[in-house]
Amino acid sequence: ADIGSIRTGTLILLGGPDTNTLVARLQATTPLHKDTLREDGFIIKSTSVDGTPAIVIAGKNEAGTMYGVYDFIERLGVTFQTTGDIVPRKRPTIVVPPLDVRSEPALRWRGHHLRHFVTPWMGADYLCGYLDQLAKLKCNYLEFMWYEGAPWVEYSYRGEKRLIGDIYAPESGYTSWRIETYGFGADDVLIGKEHFRKSGPFAPEFKPGMSPREAHVAARAFLGKVIEHAHRRKIRIWLGAGDCPFVPPSLARFSRRPPNLFGTSIPPGNPAGAGIWTEIMNQMIRTYPEADGYWLWLAEMYLAESDSASRAALKPFQKYRRQIPNGRAIARMGYDLYVAHQSDEQLASDALLQVFYAKTITERVRRRFPDARLGVSLLGRSYLFPALHAALPQDIALQSMEAAICWNRGSRVPMENFATAPGRDMFLVPRLDDDENE
Repeated sequence: ADIGSIRTGTLILLGGPDTNTLVARLQATTPLHKDTLREDGFIIKSTSVDGTPAIVIAGKNEAGTMYGVYDFIERLGVTFQTTGDIVPRKRPTIVVPPLDVRSEPALRWRGHHLRHFVTPWMGADYLCGYLDQLAKLKCNYLEFMWYEGAPWVEYSYRGEKRLIGDIYAPESGYTSWRIETYGFGADDVLIGKEHFRKSGPFAPEFKPGMSPREAHVAARAFLGKVIEHAHRRKIRIWLGAGDCPFVPPSLARFSRRPPNLFGTSIPPGNPAGAGIWTEIMNQMIRTYPEADGYWLWLAEMYLAESDSASRAALKPFQKYRRQIPNGRAIARMGYDLYVAHQSDEQLASDALLQVFYAKTITERVRRRFPDARLGVSLLGRSYLFPALHAALPQDIALQSMEAAICWNRGSRVPMENFATAPGRDMFLVPRLDDDENE
């Protein structure tokens, strides 16, 4: 650039000396020391080039430079939100105060957990716009989670194909639970009715009456587009499937348990449980190899199993009982709703079942996909972190959805439990609203 031709205004120089020749020239007089930044950190610094005012925005990496640009724009008066931007009234000139900013993220992972079946109106284009806003808010993570009756993966067990349409309704294009949401129509919308098709508030990619095969094809294209866009915005996408060990009704002949809205649970003594869920996870990785990680979500319901086959399957896991708190200790953490009427033996049986499925399935998946990033998710059970920390390799992330409105209604979320697995990636999913419908 011909710097001498610039009479007024300020240069904005993006990137460090390794990518920007003008910034490289400044190193002798204005060293940035960006190499000492943490990942995704950035520097915004006022300086000058040949007498012309300049602002350098340089990140530790490309994401850091992007965050620095958005941070600079915010300092000019723009407000970023998940739903859009608030831009101030246009002015003839913008005065930039002297800046000397060095910013680093407090958290390695920053983003949202999304269950599409409670926001089924979110199409791929909507989600791509949502990812744009997350990037502006310096987020680098999104989890896309579903239950085992959804169309996002196809799988079989012992030659029997999983069928869809019983847990997730055909009326929604197989994307929403067979509870309140799936029968909700555009005429039921009070505000914003004009934005929805008459057929219902569902993503445009999924049409009522489409075949299961069409739904699977649409789902693969949908998520592929979202993952590709996320990576352009420096956002990692982790996929999640739950609730293990529940299986869809079409595979329920492998269990003698009665079904509920999650499907049918399979006790640890029945090898079909770990077998089906290993295949679910394997197919998730095969179908979306471009994703950045994969979560195994364990059951929300308490499943104390006492049959002889399950006792035998859980016997090798008895060594983890010393890391499992008893009922009184769990109550002191604030948990009440789900555990109030459970005996210590029932709580221990449920806990060992969760550890059994977490360890058994992740070991099998890792043998097939040794390089895949894996995680294990809990629902209102962060007290199981010590047991899972003892049972699982250090590179498997741990996560729990927690909320005082659900699992510990008379207390608080026991955040101290998230400090019980040092050196491991730990994720908190705060449940912000009712997850039955939007």
